[in-house]
Amino acid sequence: MKIHVADTDEEAQRDAAPNAQWFYDALSTFLPGAPGRERPSSGYEEYPESPEKIAGLSADDPWSWGACYVSPETVLKSMQAYSERVYTNHWMAWMRIGQLSHEKVMRSMELFAKEVMPKLKAQA
Repeated sequence: MKIHVADTDEEAQRDAAPNAQWFYDALSTFLPGAPGRERPSSGYEEYPESPEKIAGLSADDPWSWGACYVSPETVLKSMQAYSERVYTNHWMAWMRIGQLSHEKVMRSMELFAKEVMPKLKAQA
């Protein structure tokens, strides 16, 4: 899950959205079947028919694509809700999204470690 935590939802989204978009734009050019790339005969059935459609996905609904760019309170609520739906208590976080600055990534990790992880652990 791609996660970026900031003091407010608005700040997190402002920081992460352009970087997430960069990632999805890049991904859409590398997938099999992207313009200039052959579509393999088998093994990639789960990839979208038109990989370039991925480029527009992150800005509209990042959570549906495994991303959460919000405040500590909101990411906690989102992860709790997801855990209840799929019965998971193990997570893998991708905290470096696109070209986010080192300082913003470190601040995000600090907020996540101090304000989200202890509450998730207490509920596990």
